[in-house]
Amino acid sequence: MRYTAGMKLVRFTLVLFAALSFFSCASTRTRAENAVHLTDRKAISLLAPSAISQPVDCVQTITADFRGKQITAQCLLLADESQIFMTVLNEFGTTIASLIYNADGAFLESSLFPRQDFSQYIIFDIQLCYYKSEALRQALAAAGLRFELHNASDAREIRSVFDGKTEIIRIEKDSGSIQCTNLLRGYQYTLTTLQ
Repeated sequence: MRYTAGMKLVRFTLVLFAALSFFSCASTRTRAENAVHLTDRKAISLLAPSAISQPVDCVQTITADFRGKQITAQCLLLADESQIFMTVLNEFGTTIASLIYNADGAFLESSLFPRQDFSQYIIFDIQLCYYKSEALRQALAAAGLRFELHNASDAREIRSVFDGKTEIIRIEKDSGSIQCTNLLRGYQYTLTTLQ
């Protein structure tokens, strides 16, 4: 994808706001544990950033639905073999959450999500969307879960996590969007890449 001067300016502005807000004292910065409980009894550790399929550098619109409540926000996602960096902005351009995951751990700074254990779930959802299928398959199998990858006839990629025969997470990807549905926890969100 070719970046125009306007897109570069928008990206620079988002990164600048994210960096400034990440180090401001108006929110809570927490370091998360590495375990992600996908069911009440089964947990896995976050994968290393090096397991990413390919680097991600994009601005996305997030539309989330959690038990009937809908939230829309903008997101800057930068992920490569060394880290995941994400900042979420509300409709006024104010940062509501910044997240970093690297070799030092996972750090969430947010006035909206003050819980310490929230960041690893965001990170794992990102990993389910963008990480190598074989790395995901191995990590989930070690926890007693199953990972499946299917390519649909309409060019969508479908990634599913199963606990026994029950599908608990489903990711549907196409060239411009990702839909993540956590069937067990009752939430769904769509990421649409802005071009």
